[in-house]
Amino acid sequence: MTAFTLLFGVAIALPLFFALLWSLAQTLRARGGLRRAHAGAALLTLAAMAALSAEAPLAAALAGGLLAAAAAAAALLESGWNRLLPLIQLAAGLALAAGLPFG
Repeated sequence: MTAFTLLFGVAIALPLFFALLWSLAQTLRARGGLRRAHAGAALLTLAAMAALSAEAPLAAALAGGLLAAAAAAAALLESGWNRLLPLIQLAAGLALAAGLPFG
């Protein structure tokens, strides 16, 4: 693995990690549907990361599709700039559902 590949991976993972932290915070702060959407997005982000670590393409695609749905719900229920981080989760979920890391 080259240094460029490693840095590129970190550059992709860091915003997703921030989005995960935001979803965890919103799970504690928000109420109603927004809380449930963020809880789902947080849990599915962790599931997607676990599937990637296990190198399980089917599990990653499934977690990615569900993550995309939960993140879309969170983005729709959020207001203003708070929509940005769920959109990062949405993009990651769509990439996993498309099978991108496993090509």
